[in-house]
Amino acid sequence: MKIRMAFGILLLIILILNLPTVTADGSEKKILLLNSYNPGLSWTDDITSAIQHRLSITMPSAKLSVEYMDTKKHPPDEERLAYLRSIYLQKYKDQDFDLIMSSDDDAFSFLLQNRDDLFPGSPVVFCGVNYFDDSMLEGKAGFTGLVEGFDLNDTLNLMLRLHPRARHLVVINDETTTGRANRKILDNVVPVFSQRVSFEFLDNITAEDMQRRVSNLTDDSLILLLIFNMDRNGRVFTYEESAEMIRSASTVPAYGLWDMLLGYGIVGGKLTSGWEQGTKAAEIALRILQGESIENLPLIHRSSVKDI
Repeated sequence: MKIRMAFGILLLIILILNLPTVTADGSEKKILLLNSYNPGLSWTDDITSAIQHRLSITMPSAKLSVEYMDTKKHPPDEERLAYLRSIYLQKYKDQDFDLIMSSDDDAFSFLLQNRDDLFPGSPVVFCGVNYFDDSMLEGKAGFTGLVEGFDLNDTLNLMLRLHPRARHLVVINDETTTGRANRKILDNVVPVFSQRVSFEFLDNITAEDMQRRVSNLTDDSLILLLIFNMDRNGRVFTYEESAEMIRSASTVPAYGLWDMLLGYGIVGGKLTSGWEQGTKAAEIALRILQGESIENLPLIHRSSVKDI
């Protein structure tokens, strides 16, 4: 009798744990994740996988839809953004999402401009935004999330501490949305270090010219790879491909700001993780989906980094 009762209790627990996760009105929770970039890009894949993983643990019946703006391959000019807006308007005109999530700057900016028309009333949780100012959210209710907040100042200090004889620092960057955001942050940091090293910026250059330049660096030089997803001729590279191009051409140490570059060309840095960005964004999203007001969830302006 006791065994049968215990079995019944166990069965009841299993049934309860497998009940669909629903909203207050009885409908299943629906979430849209809008990624700035494309599938196959390690940073984006890490964020997406982390969000899927975290949601599957706490809300296994939640329905997550994923969209990719593909802005690394198709720059987000007015024509491209208008096209995407028309696609999403047609695709989701009859759907109401309980929550919208976004990764990186282009998707965040797109939602700032279009959320009220495309997804009226849906709260937005963003992550992976490089350059953020509180003024961006003036007059915009229902937005929260976390800024990517890589630690450029500490990375430069780490590089110069490990290489005290370094006198020249080459910064590799590109002209994408992320690259321009990186440059704004870098411009605020360079004056702090300008008495210790000279800076050279390679941010509007072909891949061949970049490799040629780093192959001629002297032993008192260091490389800081910010991002190089697109060269001057419009050719697109993954994070790993760009790091490998530098590794194969140069003999001086290269540092970075993102953990997916480890093993492909950089030796270390104060590294930001896409998986952690996605996990933290999902945790914020879950609090909202479970009934907490988005207005009570402050922005996270500084994400944690790994010292490698």
